[in-house]
Amino acid sequence: MRELNICELRFDAARTNFLKAAEFADKPAQAVLAEMAWKGVGQPVDRAMGYVWADLAAERGYRQFVVQRERYWSQLDAGERERALEEGAAVMEQYGDAVAKPRMVKQMRLAQQGMMKSVRRHQADIYVVGQNGVLSQIRGQDFYAPKFWRPAQYFEWVDAVWKDPPAENVDVGPVEEVNAGLDR
Repeated sequence: MRELNICELRFDAARTNFLKAAEFADKPAQAVLAEMAWKGVGQPVDRAMGYVWADLAAERGYRQFVVQRERYWSQLDAGERERALEEGAAVMEQYGDAVAKPRMVKQMRLAQQGMMKSVRRHQADIYVVGQNGVLSQIRGQDFYAPKFWRPAQYFEWVDAVWKDPPAENVDVGPVEEVNAGLDR
């Protein structure tokens, strides 16, 4: 058995986490799994399975995931297409919205039961561990917003974010010298 280097371990851990998110109807996670399989990131290249994950990510019609799926399909050869169609049904049965959304709803309800019942929770700040163990502060009213805890509102919010994300550009002008002596 060969030893894994640190990069492979991180890709393996990332893939494990994306798979867990995919179980709970997370379309961006499914799109990342597609890309990892397609390009062989942390695993052998598997274009057929890359397409399967892309097809799953495109299930709700999010434009960028549909484009990804169609691009992958156009690049598959006949054998890869056949394999993708054969293996896709099993992945859909485990990770498709029909089973993954109810799984997410169940977890949301369990989380709600564990929360404080007090109205004052909305006034308390929440601290979560972020990157490199740094604590991040979230206002209670933001953390407990219904769009994060009520399933119908949550999925509506997610759809609004991913359905047609804005395509914005930022124009950066030339560098200007700033007078450091200005008082504000």
